[in-house]
Amino acid sequence: YWEQLATSVFCLATTGVGWGARLKAAITRGCIPVIIQDGILVEWEDVLPFKEFAVRIPFAWVHKLDDILESLIRGGAVARMQRNLRCVWPLFWWSPPWGKALELAMCTLKARKVFGARGVPGLDLNTCSVWCG
Repeated sequence: YWEQLATSVFCLATTGVGWGARLKAAITRGCIPVIIQDGILVEWEDVLPFKEFAVRIPFAWVHKLDDILESLIRGGAVARMQRNLRCVWPLFWWSPPWGKALELAMCTLKARKVFGARGVPGLDLNTCSVWCG
């Protein structure tokens, strides 16, 4: 299973397991998550620029999934999204030494204290760095 995730371009991240296990498994293996979870925000979705490394489609569009993913491949978005995954995967991992999820949580709290409820940390995908504001 883990090898298949690591060698796949797209991985489904649907509801069912709880705690975002499918999303986290995909992201930490470099697989672009395809999120099909209407009405549910996934981990860090309100903090990170998910459109830069994930695909979210409503359940009503599942029948269009092949066309949507094919357009991303033809449009050249896949290489960019995979490059961005290499930056963000540590933000979904809590365990040291590679995990940066605690750092992101603390930055988010600081940004919200400084800027209010909508405050989010900054993320530079070119340098793979997070700043707290």
